[in-house]
Amino acid sequence: MSQKLNQVKTSVLLFSDCDAYARRFSQAVLHYCPLSSIVHADSVAQVNSWLDAMQIDILFVDARMITVLERLPCIDRSRIKSMIGLVDN
Repeated sequence: MSQKLNQVKTSVLLFSDCDAYARRFSQAVLHYCPLSSIVHADSVAQVNSWLDAMQIDILFVDARMITVLERLPCIDRSRIKSMIGLVDN
């Protein structure tokens, strides 16, 4: 299975306000899928700009930020293929 993941090309957007969390997340994704493109947004405006600039395959949302996305209607959800909420223990 790890050989298949080494071939996977995916564009990932992480929405988190914690730089240390973003670094750990990026290292973990690149460990399993080294061909991934990862961008980090720490505001809704940045999420929108990355959605405009890139074809995003998966949006990962830090669990603390999910309520921010839900409250703001300015995110065009039709441009998101998959959205996954992340809980960090």
